[in-house]
Amino acid sequence: MITNELPQSLIFGSVGADVITSRFSCFVSTAKDGLLSSKTSSVIMEGVPPVRFVAKVVWNGRVSRKTRVVLHTALTMALDKFGDQRRTLEEALALACKDLARHRLVDYVVTSTGRRVRYP
Repeated sequence: MITNELPQSLIFGSVGADVITSRFSCFVSTAKDGLLSSKTSSVIMEGVPPVRFVAKVVWNGRVSRKTRVVLHTALTMALDKFGDQRRTLEEALALACKDLARHRLVDYVVTSTGRRVRYP
């Protein structure tokens, strides 16, 4: 279930949502990487405080404010779907990124260990 969907920020256009499944709970935040950056990314944190950094999904190319919301929604919906299939958060994230990468939307993912993963 996707809950606490935060409205889009007026300044950076960031969005956030909680994803609560039978297998995991996480928070997904999608925003520009910085004021002058053209990159957009989604950060996934697991648990309730204290939280654990899981991964950072860096989206491909320049992303408009509207597209940012669409990417965020696609990611949260995929995590919700795979979590309800009893997948771990890491498995759900890998499956979601593979699917989104087929549409050339994902540039790369930085894992909790700092490893950079590219999806073909």
